Amino acid sequence: MFFITLLLNIALFFVTVAFFEAFKPDNYDYFMDLVMMFKVTFLLQLTFLSIGMLVSTLVKKVSTAILIMLGVVFLNYIIGVFSNVIEKIEYIGEISIINYFMPSNVLKNGAEVKHIVICVLVSIISLAFTYYRYNKKDFEI
Repeated sequence: MFFITLLLNIALFFVTVAFFEAFKPDNYDYFMDLVMMFKVTFLLQLTFLSIGMLVSTLVKKVSTAILIMLGVVFLNYIIGVFSNVIEKIEYIGEISIINYFMPSNVLKNGAEVKHIVICVLVSIISLAFTYYRYNKKDFEI
């Protein structure tokens, strides 16, 4: 799955660069911003992929795992949106992984190291538990 995600992101990156080159205004330097956005998007995808793999080892049906992960992603998005709109609950945005890499924040300030570390740790822990659970799982054939 990792390599499929990586290959799709690389293909999308080259298509995006081609369109930027075809339609960009003169003296518009976009490349480093585009690279940064693709890096954080890939990290976000890997984080949710690893969480999804863990969830799939915890439930018996694939459809249940898909529904749970859709709920997790949607909840992360909603928490991020509400924390940006309502100033009183701005602190709650720190639990939303999607909120870590909002394009406007990343392009303005760059990706924060603590958010990158959190995503990498969540991915590693999720994959470690996935490996452990997968080896213990009783498959029905």
